[in-house]
Amino acid sequence: MAIVPIYRLRAAGNGDTRERRYRFSREPTPDPNPHPGEPDEDHDTVWIVEGVAFYAWSDQVVDGEHSSDLKPVYEFHRCSGRRHHYYYSLERDAPRGWVRRPYVAFWAHAEDVEVGAPAVYRYEQDRVRRRNFALSVEREVEGWTRLGAPAFYASERVPVRVSVRRDPAQPGRRQQYDWTFDPSTVNLAYGSILELVPASNCEFAFTGFEVVQGGDDFERPVIRRDRIQVRAKCSTRGKDYKYNVRVRMNGQRHEILGDPEIVNQTPPRL
Repeated sequence: MAIVPIYRLRAAGNGDTRERRYRFSREPTPDPNPHPGEPDEDHDTVWIVEGVAFYAWSDQVVDGEHSSDLKPVYEFHRCSGRRHHYYYSLERDAPRGWVRRPYVAFWAHAEDVEVGAPAVYRYEQDRVRRRNFALSVEREVEGWTRLGAPAFYASERVPVRVSVRRDPAQPGRRQQYDWTFDPSTVNLAYGSILELVPASNCEFAFTGFEVVQGGDDFERPVIRRDRIQVRAKCSTRGKDYKYNVRVRMNGQRHEILGDPEIVNQTPPRL
């Protein structure tokens, strides 16, 4: 599955508490050091995960097919006083004074082609000595200046893989099933579509979906054998939800109760 959370990380221990250095990564613990073994290496910075900023793609595949609509978002860094600053762009060429890291940070849409997908804006911090940049789905952020049009567009879907596996039957015991959700807790960084799809090598059909805690914040689900989609209104930030999923396996209906959790999360403001 190509859609992944993009985490927002903040550098701790800057010295100047007004200076806010940020990174954005599909890994909550990315490689912290652009220059290992070099005089300007950055092995002391601790990056704190503040939450899921938005959802994007880990590759150029959508629903199993190559998508020309997805473009690479590159990560650039700049060293200033042995502190590393980060910048993200669809442009392959580095801005003056910045160096492009040798990978694609994630993939996103260059244009508004996905209905309901949030725009991601690039911001520059106000009144600091060094130029600090950040990304946000908010149109206005106090203390930061939005730099023109959206840098790119994120995904509106938040995917969940569902696995259903048979446990080996023991003599005299009823057939048991093992249920797994990946991830088991879904962070909604904005109102979006929760999408459940079968994990690889799973043999079952979806038959039902029910929000058992906070149902008024979700629209009626669209249920197909191979996929469930439900749009979240997310009117209350920081609220937790629970849901049940029903499937049919071997002609019988089985219900998953209560474990999966949805958190309507907004990262702290920049």
